[in-house]
Amino acid sequence: MIHADRSPIRRSSVTMRVAVRRRLYMASQQMGARGLRFSEQRLLRECVRFSLRFWRGRKGIAGRNKKYNKRTGAFEILPLYSTEALRSAAWARCHHSGISFSRFVDFAVSTYLARVMEYWLRFAYAGRDEEDVSFWQTSYTRRRAPLDFVISYEAQTEKNNGEVLRFTENTQILPWPPPPKPVILVF
Repeated sequence: MIHADRSPIRRSSVTMRVAVRRRLYMASQQMGARGLRFSEQRLLRECVRFSLRFWRGRKGIAGRNKKYNKRTGAFEILPLYSTEALRSAAWARCHHSGISFSRFVDFAVSTYLARVMEYWLRFAYAGRDEEDVSFWQTSYTRRRAPLDFVISYEAQTEKNNGEVLRFTENTQILPWPPPPKPVILVF
């Protein structure tokens, strides 16, 4: 069963290192050469999903303000079109870790872009070279398998009158498929 994210589209922007952006562009071109039309935006979202998949968050919330990109090099502003549920889950992770959203996205792309490409290029689509598919399948099977998950998101605006904005957001990252529930037999 495939879960579709039906939350509203969220338009924002992130600051990314030029070198990482270049890698993103080259990955999009490489996938296009193999018959898969992946935009930079889709690759960005996939990298963020992989980063959320592998994040464990078992320690306490960071006791400091958010850290921004302090790495050397040129940066550029890049638009980011995601869904509200994905943005909310990523922001919760940023809050927990004490890093900025831009730094999180930059990290996700620089760390997980190769894994995202391996994931999508391992399938034998029509017209794909069997040797190429075999290479990507072998490459992907050497990696640790990520767990599938579902993002549960709910938002409610309690009051918005121009002076006061009061709202609540609830985001949960749940394992999928759900863990089996114990069966209790009653006689």
